[in-house]
Amino acid sequence: IVIWHGLGDHYDSGFIEKCMDLLVLKYPQSSVYSIRMDDDPEKDKQYSLVGDMNQQVQKACDLIANISDMTDTYYAIGMSQGGLFLRGVLERCNTGPQMKRLLTFGSPHMGISDLPKCDTLLCKARNNLLKKQIWTDWTQHNVVPAQYFRDPNQLDLYLNHSHFLADINNERLIKNSTYKLQFQSLDKLSLVMFDSDQMVTPKESAWFSEENMPFNQSVMYTNNWLGLQELHQQGKIILNSLEGEHMRFTDTQFLDLVAEAF
Repeated sequence: IVIWHGLGDHYDSGFIEKCMDLLVLKYPQSSVYSIRMDDDPEKDKQYSLVGDMNQQVQKACDLIANISDMTDTYYAIGMSQGGLFLRGVLERCNTGPQMKRLLTFGSPHMGISDLPKCDTLLCKARNNLLKKQIWTDWTQHNVVPAQYFRDPNQLDLYLNHSHFLADINNERLIKNSTYKLQFQSLDKLSLVMFDSDQMVTPKESAWFSEENMPFNQSVMYTNNWLGLQELHQQGKIILNSLEGEHMRFTDTQFLDLVAEAF
């Protein structure tokens, strides 16, 4: 089982360690590996905020391929943006060890139309400045949340300048058939949305959808860029919603969702 943490977290935080311990107890015959960009937790945390996501996904591919006791297949759990990045791994490098099941919690699969909420005046001022520069080449190569920013009112800018999301979502005119093939190779895709999510805007992004739009009416579904329709029609997609804020769940909820996904 491979797990990737979210924004502002690191590979061996208390939260991730607790999830890993629960997984080991439930699946004692399985190994659990936490993706990290650096063995130094503080540096790993920094990489969740600043860095090139294409490079980080490639590094994750290499890490997974070199896990000492990795079998031919594995299951994956993505926490918030970690779920989106694991999908990048699935689409781009699923020819070695194969990801067969993917469970994501509050992951911005259809991007975010606003930057993650914050309370301090300094943070709000920084976000306002960043939004004005969101489509610059430097921002798209260095600010992690900017690389999955997707404003429906700026789709032309998004398609022209998005450094990461527009590619792995197959939204550009020229489609990558390999991405669709690898995505459809999943045995099961489990998507968890948080009803009161204030970090991922819109919250429906966790279900590959847009604000106030049913899953099967989203542009991703109706255009079938990644094969969501096929997976759904084959009964391989599980949609769950949890009451509460972003990434708030109990141990019991976590284990129940894992059991359903795996």
